[in-house]
Amino acid sequence: MTPQAMKTNSTSLEAWLPRFEAALFSRESVNVANAVPPVERDVLSVIAVIKSDGSPHRQALAEVLEQHENVTQVFLCEDLQSITEVLVSFSDAVLFADCSTLNRLSPAVVIDHPCVVIGGSNHDALDAFGLRACDFLQLPYDEASLANCLTRVMSGIEKQRNRSQYSRLCSGLTRHLGVSQEDLVSMLRKRCESSERPGMLGVRTDKGWYCVHPADIRWIEAAGDYMCLYTAGENHIIRSTLTELVKRLDSEDFVRVSRSIVVNRQHVENLSCQAPNTYYLAMDDGSQIKISRRYYTAYWQNYAEHK
Repeated sequence: MTPQAMKTNSTSLEAWLPRFEAALFSRESVNVANAVPPVERDVLSVIAVIKSDGSPHRQALAEVLEQHENVTQVFLCEDLQSITEVLVSFSDAVLFADCSTLNRLSPAVVIDHPCVVIGGSNHDALDAFGLRACDFLQLPYDEASLANCLTRVMSGIEKQRNRSQYSRLCSGLTRHLGVSQEDLVSMLRKRCESSERPGMLGVRTDKGWYCVHPADIRWIEAAGDYMCLYTAGENHIIRSTLTELVKRLDSEDFVRVSRSIVVNRQHVENLSCQAPNTYYLAMDDGSQIKISRRYYTAYWQNYAEHK
């Protein structure tokens, strides 16, 4: 979506918020920075550009990439000029080349393209890190290393496209509403935290702000000044105290099993005694969590008797 496609007669932020809320208030954990309106997406696809040196390994790499579901076309280029022409012509091109080739290409040409360094030594891998390549593929490669490399590349491209889409949308909104991007994000976050929709929890991790639905939290474990939220989706590490976090959740479903762990009883499958005075909770994801004697007597004993 481009800013030009977002014209409206209303200048109110309220007119735009529902588009963000579709992501913010979904039942899945959502990164606020990626809370963009739902749009139809094509299958993620790229064009592979390989610097040829006449070796059978690179020819074999080209043949394998041609069969990959996310690769629509493969160019095996013999010189810098042909590589440059392809990169300039295709914005979705991914370059597979050695460090020497990357160093000789114009930075203006490669800056917007993911680059995978291909080489045969640990020294090449270190050079790839110095060149800020998105990955390194050692030749001769095996199927597992190539599959992992492609997975990381495609994941990086997807994240970059999401960031670009969010940036375009946010830029259009800030211009339209006459507010800064920081003010826009702050408004969204405050609306999320004060929403009448029950239980939405805004948390900040080292990766950004997330909105988590309490029903998706299986359990919370304290580790010093940090908490780990184990959810039905991904897990999150946040800076908080356990008491503070439970207070924010404000739900009787969250019950302590020890000084450092609180579980959501809606995700408890059963309670079992595995040794004298030793009790465990079986969670719905297969995890086993030990209950301390103090908290078993205080709550879980009664729970077991009425379960």
